[in-house]
Amino acid sequence: MTIAVTGHLCVDLTPGFEQPPSLAPGMLFAAGPLAVSLGGSVANTARTLRTLDVPHTVSAAIGDDALAEVVLRILAEEGHDVGGIRRLPRSTTSYSIVIQAPGRDRTFWHHAGANDEYEGSDIDLADVDILHLGYPPLLAALSRDAGEGIVSLFSRARAAGVATSLDLAVVDPAGPAAGYDWTLLLQRVLPLTDIVSPSRDDLRSLAPYVDARWATGTADALARSLVEIGAGIAMVSDGDAGFALATGDTERLSSAGAAVARLADWGGAHLKSAVQEPQRFVSTNGAGDAATAGLLAAIIAGSSPEAALRSAAAAAAASIEGRLDEPLPGSQSGRGLAAASRVESEAS
Repeated sequence: MTIAVTGHLCVDLTPGFEQPPSLAPGMLFAAGPLAVSLGGSVANTARTLRTLDVPHTVSAAIGDDALAEVVLRILAEEGHDVGGIRRLPRSTTSYSIVIQAPGRDRTFWHHAGANDEYEGSDIDLADVDILHLGYPPLLAALSRDAGEGIVSLFSRARAAGVATSLDLAVVDPAGPAAGYDWTLLLQRVLPLTDIVSPSRDDLRSLAPYVDARWATGTADALARSLVEIGAGIAMVSDGDAGFALATGDTERLSSAGAAVARLADWGGAHLKSAVQEPQRFVSTNGAGDAATAGLLAAIIAGSSPEAALRSAAAAAAASIEGRLDEPLPGSQSGRGLAAASRVESEAS
């Protein structure tokens, strides 16, 4: 089975700092070596799927500039086929400057670049079982007009029998995504979405535009809310608090793309999973996407909901530990991942 990964792709530029950086004008401050890597949903999710030996394709848009060459080179070095990467003339490649001082959370300075123009109309869905789209708040062409582009893409996928998967991102209240009609977008898109896997922070950022209760809602309550709007399977990650999973009823799952329709016995599940404690800390960057990849790997394998949450937790921990360049237990099936993770079932 194959997963097509599409959506947001960028270059992460991370300068090293031994002390918190300053923006004081007229001063020179020392910085360490610059780490250059690929980020965004496409790179992070595909990297984990590769580690799990799950067949996948990647598609996204990059610009016509020097950073585009960096993207293509790194993707190829990581073992991904770059045939689905569109190079847009007169556009720029997306990048993020990642500021992570010791003992402090990360800050991102982000340039959307070619992501704003990407609409995914040329994605090849032949032999694809799950189409995963990441970060609509950073994909203007797909998300404007109440998500008309996503509706078109997901409708095409569902018509081909392909299950659909969606991950969100934090909405910048000062950015263009704050002007989208998120209530209508979710009402239109989630009934076409078989799997949705945002973080609690993603949904908190949507609270002013969708539901004020999302600002304080638990991961479990938020997962249930996404299912109520129409999603088939909803997993919400909540940092150190772990994960929550909720699913629609058997009828909803049976109407999904084939990879999810065969999991009709997942119907009505409500589960919580403890986070798997990392043995070492490298970076939390990309951990949410790794969790999504772990979930998708388990779904492809036909695993149980409990095993799927364990797979998500283990993949996230491996990402935080910097182990995504090593084979993980349970590769391909996802079943062997994080057997020690505790999963609790709740009465619906």
